Amino acid sequence: MIILLIIYLKIKFALKVKIIKGLLIYYQIIGWMKDMVKKGCILSVFLLFSLIFLGGCQEQKSTNVNASFDNIELISDLVKLAYGNLSIVKDRTVVTRAEVEYLLKNIAGRDVRLKVTVEFYDKENNLLFKSPYKEIDLPVGYEEKLVNTATYDGDFVSEVDHVKIVVEEIT
Repeated sequence: MIILLIIYLKIKFALKVKIIKGLLIYYQIIGWMKDMVKKGCILSVFLLFSLIFLGGCQEQKSTNVNASFDNIELISDLVKLAYGNLSIVKDRTVVTRAEVEYLLKNIAGRDVRLKVTVEFYDKENNLLFKSPYKEIDLPVGYEEKLVNTATYDGDFVSEVDHVKIVVEEIT
């Protein structure tokens, strides 16, 4: 009987030791997991901020109505230039054409019907080419979504320095 009691106590003690060891291992794993969760959260926040900051580095078309665009002058009180880009296109070393892209925004406070011409100038402000006029209807406050394009590919295309977009109201 005493032997059975001793065996019983040894088994009970061994089970307690195994349970305690198991609990210690369990708590170590939980502690390790909590530590990993903290590190993961910190890493996630860092990656999120990195993506946010780097996400702003993409080139986007501007819709700022007060923007100025290099080598493009708008002559109008009715509209603002929402976007403008003057491109000099070359075939190897020879200039083949000058191309201007632009978007207009109506700031007149009313619906307007416009006649738009694009004039290409050299550095001495000599007129090289005047595009045929284009008629555009703009409702009040409207900003164009499709880009307007004017191209010059004449004899003096290599001399193009800047353009003027001339806007007149059709009454």
